Amino acid sequence: MRIVCISDTHGLHDRIKVPHGDVLIHAGDACNTGKLTDFQNFSVWFLSQPHRYKIFVPGNHDRICELEPLLCKRMLEHANGGVFYLSDSMVTFSGLRVYGTPWQPEFCNWAFNLTEAALYDKFAAIPSNLDILISHGPPHGVGDRTDYSKKTIEHLGSKSLRDRLKSLANPPRFHVFGHIHGGYGIHATSGTTVSINAAVCNERYEAVNAPIVFFS
Repeated sequence: MRIVCISDTHGLHDRIKVPHGDVLIHAGDACNTGKLTDFQNFSVWFLSQPHRYKIFVPGNHDRICELEPLLCKRMLEHANGGVFYLSDSMVTFSGLRVYGTPWQPEFCNWAFNLTEAALYDKFAAIPSNLDILISHGPPHGVGDRTDYSKKTIEHLGSKSLRDRLKSLANPPRFHVFGHIHGGYGIHATSGTTVSINAAVCNERYEAVNAPIVFFS
């Protein structure tokens, strides 16, 4: 299957040239301000994409998804059986096991923020033997570097997520995330997981990064 990954579109989704594929994954931060109108606009665009399966996991800018999760889930999943809104949940289709989680380390009181201690409990639910794990934020040390105000800040990812992935007997084949715009790209790891930071926006919130495509 040809799988297309995007994340961190921040309201600029209509400026993205999305490649064709069987599956379209959005790993969060569809919104910029997190208002309902932001998410409504995104949902119309997302549902219009031609991919047979579409998966969305909310991020820290998607405040409406934290405040009204059932409403947002209904907005996306009402269309047909191929659209999935994942928040600490899993779906299986065409032989693929996919799990999505929106949480990341607390920062400026955005949505889906928790302490590392609380994240440990959330990420404990991530199962083994996944084909694809989707989290909004990266694990510590993988695709989590940023350059802000010309100061390099390293390793903003979650240590709890890193530790959970290391503890799995059979880690996911692919891990798709975003959140840290400066970490965009495909990252090799020492394990068996291919890690993909699919952030479309750069650190100036310009939609300049191309969607990332892989095959499963």
